[in-house]
Amino acid sequence: MQTSITPRTGNQVLLVRGARRAALYDFRNMNHARVQRIPLAIADRVLAHEDGAGADERRWLAFLLQAGFIEDTIPPYWQPFQADWTHPFRPSLHSVTIDVDVATFGVVCDWLERSTLARGLRYVFHLPGEMPPESARRMGLLIHRVAAAGFELFSPDTTVTSSLVCDQKGEIVACRDLAARDDPSLTAKLNPTLFQLQRNRLGAETSGLIHVGADLRVRPHRNEQHYLLGDVRSDEFDDIARGDRLAASNAAGKDLRTICKDCELRYACLRDFTARTDPADLHSAPADCPYDPHSGEQQAHLFKPAAAVATP
Repeated sequence: MQTSITPRTGNQVLLVRGARRAALYDFRNMNHARVQRIPLAIADRVLAHEDGAGADERRWLAFLLQAGFIEDTIPPYWQPFQADWTHPFRPSLHSVTIDVDVATFGVVCDWLERSTLARGLRYVFHLPGEMPPESARRMGLLIHRVAAAGFELFSPDTTVTSSLVCDQKGEIVACRDLAARDDPSLTAKLNPTLFQLQRNRLGAETSGLIHVGADLRVRPHRNEQHYLLGDVRSDEFDDIARGDRLAASNAAGKDLRTICKDCELRYACLRDFTARTDPADLHSAPADCPYDPHSGEQQAHLFKPAAAVATP
């Protein structure tokens, strides 16, 4: 005889509903959460603290209980843990990325040094083929004048598989791995960390970022070519940082995007936001995602390791 279960989500477990199924995110390991997809009926049982209505539902709940995704409700002797998911992990504006061009770099530096909001941020420089000494000197002067929290250097050499992360004084403190992951499965595009959850819940992937191109035009991201925030030659940095267009871009997260908002995996997804079916619409559906959250099929082949994914 099977014991009745009165389920609830486990400590530091988040339940996310999608169009056809739901997912449980277990954040006890904050560096990499476990994710378990479940039927919507099971999600309803967990949210309502009800035992399964039939044998299949009871088996699901027993599995989730044994795996640690849910707990059996008991009268608490102390206040149960509740995560504050609204706490911002990063400030509203944290980074400026710049395409360093010999002809325009001085103009960009002067533009940033006039700003009050550009101070204390992190700077990322995408370097040209050759970095003239004058441009390197100007970069160091910029970092000093805006009191940057640190900076990062990206090389134009495609054979270089890492970038250099430096502190305020220019000392190298880390190397960031840039090597692409050779994994065609959807698993390679999922990163269920607590930081990833917070970033996707609070807004767009580019929130807190401003990019300045070599053409002196300002965008939310280096890969974003369809949404302009302004122009260095006509708009001040502070006006752009406080502007409605940047606010709209920052707010265009997965919860508001077509298809993404119905996906139970949206808080763990790393897919590039710039690949939109309608480039002019920030809420447009992704153009390159193979997963269909509206499908009744499990699509299990998309989640297998690379070696197990059949090539076409």
